[in-house]
Amino acid sequence: MNTLSKAALTSCAAATLIVSTYGCDQPRPKCAAARSGFAAQYVKVAGPVSCDALKGEHLGITTYQAVGKDEKPNLDVSSIAIQSESLGSLGDAADAIGSVDPDPEHVPYGYGFFNTAEPSSDFCAVPSLTVARKDFPLVKANPEEKKKEFPASSVSYAWSNFKLFVTAQKLGTQFAADLVLTTDGVECGYRVIAMAPYVDCNTPDPADAKGVKQLNIPDYSKCLPEADVAAGRATGSGIDPDFPTKCDTDLFACVLTKDVLPALK
Repeated sequence: MNTLSKAALTSCAAATLIVSTYGCDQPRPKCAAARSGFAAQYVKVAGPVSCDALKGEHLGITTYQAVGKDEKPNLDVSSIAIQSESLGSLGDAADAIGSVDPDPEHVPYGYGFFNTAEPSSDFCAVPSLTVARKDFPLVKANPEEKKKEFPASSVSYAWSNFKLFVTAQKLGTQFAADLVLTTDGVECGYRVIAMAPYVDCNTPDPADAKGVKQLNIPDYSKCLPEADVAAGRATGSGIDPDFPTKCDTDLFACVLTKDVLPALK
């Protein structure tokens, strides 16, 4: 703890002893998402049967502050960007083979502004975000260069009704939102609930000891916040111990067991 913090605490304690009606209030948190990946669960609300296959994915979220006076961050104006791991990976694969989106305006992330600087009733809202979209042209196979065909595709993520749970103790580690994911013209609507940090919870199947089939099974112990050296976990998962979690057998990631925020034990 730095000297300034110690002095502030000492001053606060002294004031409390002298006059009990006065105190030092804790500053209210600002609207900001946790600096970590999120494990998101998708519940289909609209679309064909094919939409059922996607159960969730790994999302990256970044919070930005506007530039204020003297080029310093303005903490009263915040925005976020959301990008899915799957769209990012698809973009990397396309770049590697030379499939370049012809529209330079297309970006792989959605972007929007919080409508308040601080949480209202413990939530920070982003009503709408720009659409994340990438179009990938066909790249034909080239046997001489040992390149396989890269099929043409178009993917877009339209996020809305983003609500981030933010308190002094829970700093932006849960959110809920609506998502319309469109892949090659097929629209899938989902209700999304997500938690940070993203934690993998798969482990090799002991029945496949030699790794021939490369099978994995879920391991809930990897979601536990407590360390257990005897069990081979030198550290805990990093997940808030107040969060009810499970190891999702489709995603092989630790996820929330409740679908309404705040999801707490």
